[in-house]
Amino acid sequence: MRNCFIIILFLCASNASSQLKISDLTRIKVGTALLESRNEYDKILNTKGELRKLDRVSSVYRYSFNNLIFNYCENTYYEFLYVNDILSNLEIEMEYLYSKDKYESSKFVQSLETILSSINDNNAFLKFQPKYSDLSIKKIHQKVDNIDSIFYATKLDETGGKNIYQGANVYFFESDLNHRFITLMIDIFKRTKNTSSKEEEIGLRIVLRQTTEKLQEYHDKFLAGTWKSVDEKNSIDLTFENGVYKLPVNLNGVMSLNFTLDLGASDVSISPDVFLVLYRAGTINESDFIGTETYKFADGSTAKSNVFNLKTLKIGDIEIKDVRTSISNNLNSPLLLGQSALKKLPSYKIDNQKNKLIID
Repeated sequence: MRNCFIIILFLCASNASSQLKISDLTRIKVGTALLESRNEYDKILNTKGELRKLDRVSSVYRYSFNNLIFNYCENTYYEFLYVNDILSNLEIEMEYLYSKDKYESSKFVQSLETILSSINDNNAFLKFQPKYSDLSIKKIHQKVDNIDSIFYATKLDETGGKNIYQGANVYFFESDLNHRFITLMIDIFKRTKNTSSKEEEIGLRIVLRQTTEKLQEYHDKFLAGTWKSVDEKNSIDLTFENGVYKLPVNLNGVMSLNFTLDLGASDVSISPDVFLVLYRAGTINESDFIGTETYKFADGSTAKSNVFNLKTLKIGDIEIKDVRTSISNNLNSPLLLGQSALKKLPSYKIDNQKNKLIID
């Protein structure tokens, strides 16, 4: 009985029935926004991943999971790469080790066979691309069958590593308008266990990477660098004035202003002069207008207002896209942060003791 276990970003390791399989990869919505897709994946996997931010580029994040199951295989690492708030790559990685005291080469072979079998079973939507593929199953089996002699015969180079085998197959999604594809990569290599140890091991790695023709370059472009964990609870300081909370909000990357936090307002609302600044900066055009809307206030009065689509609204480090916004009829009207923005957040709460808006 095959006993292969892999991890992918969609599964709770304790619940094999909810695991993501090859046939489920159509559910990976490459090109979706960070908040939207993370919230969906957390529900499917029944767990939360770790969010990391690239130091040198503020708009690049990794959202990763360890020790989950994928396609009936365990010990898999899932990584979602987000660039400019858009999911650009999903990488599913399984690594097995061979050393003097650890023998996992058979698990590697079992996992590879399981994945290849599942890909072949799903050729209705995955189309093999021989032009871009060079994976040799025969060579892989030869390397694994001789893994013991390779371990003792292979010498490391000056970098402390040595490639033994590398190969990849490419599969296109049939009739996909976003031109999504999957690359199955196999890498067998020798290395030292760590920089301070002379002990050596052979890594046998299986990687599935899903992306699009347009977004694939981001993986290698942002691979190197220092990554820091991001606090999942983003807190924004609130100012309590005249019985209401206020907080700084950035509009379309052009200007930051203090908004009133209004949980009862249906939309974000800005004054005519603020709209004019955004318009003159070229961040609003005719296609952004939605129409007019009649709003009813707490005192029972009503007023009509022009409504448009604000491209980006940033609260702290959280950026929200495509926010329905109204233009008030009075220059002295307060700037309101309403539900058209707040409902796009995964969850939030107000800490009245510390005067903070906490976004989970």
